[in-house]
Amino acid sequence: MTTHRSPTAPTSGSVRILRVIAAVLASFLAFLAVAIVLGACFPAIPKPE
Repeated sequence: MTTHRSPTAPTSGSVRILRVIAAVLASFLAFLAVAIVLGACFPAIPKPE
């Protein structure tokens, strides 16, 4: 990571938190997309009665 800071940038702490939130949301959305695609490609496994 570069150590350059622009004067208009927020504190590094809030930037780190925003990046963590963005990464978690991106991972969650990617997981949802994969789950939806797999669910559409493969039929649901019937539950044993």
